Amino acid sequence: MTEKTYGWAIYDDEASEFSESFKEQMSIQLEKRFNQFLKIDNVVSEKEFMLFVGQSDMKITYKDGFGFALVAVLSSGMFSNYLTAYWRLEDSTRIESATKLTSLDSSSIEFGWCADFDPKVFLKHVSSIQKLDTKKYNIAFEVEYDFNSYPVLSVEFKFKNEPSEKELEAIQNTVSSSLSRAYVSKISLADDKHYFIIDFQGQKYEEGTADLLELVKKLNGGDEKDIIELIRIK
Repeated sequence: MTEKTYGWAIYDDEASEFSESFKEQMSIQLEKRFNQFLKIDNVVSEKEFMLFVGQSDMKITYKDGFGFALVAVLSSGMFSNYLTAYWRLEDSTRIESATKLTSLDSSSIEFGWCADFDPKVFLKHVSSIQKLDTKKYNIAFEVEYDFNSYPVLSVEFKFKNEPSEKELEAIQNTVSSSLSRAYVSKISLADDKHYFIIDFQGQKYEEGTADLLELVKKLNGGDEKDIIELIRIK
């Protein structure tokens, strides 16, 4: 019989016997880590991901003070992926009884994802373009991004007014120097849109996306910021 839901989590069969506080902390902490790994605020709730625990054999094991279980994450498009979640206690001697302990909170138990968590698997199911918090970074123009096509992305510019050749050259130099480890095409114009093609050529996702944020900051720090209305990365 299926238990009630705890946030995005549903506990079945053996997992339905976990203590209330264990289930609550597992749901809360794994959702937080999921959002952090995908680097999209509230992606679990906004994209309706669901966590199933105990729907199939969890293969619970214990090693070096950690507990491990196989769980499933389901996307709104009904794509499911099996992943390993871990937990550990402040008192590691009680790890094998953790699922039965009551009054657990974030200070007494920690949950997280193991090395088989691949953000790119789930980013394929997050289709909408995200908006950068321009207030947080004090950016003078709008920035939209969707990294699903990484490592090959386009960087499109929308200008307030038609840019001069000198201004386009300055932007080309800034983009090329900021993304020195990637292939950067010459700026092109199509359908009234100026854009670059970027190929990160094996550069790690975390490094490439971090370089893109630095590019935005550099453009915001130069004279170019006065003519840019929007940058869209996809």
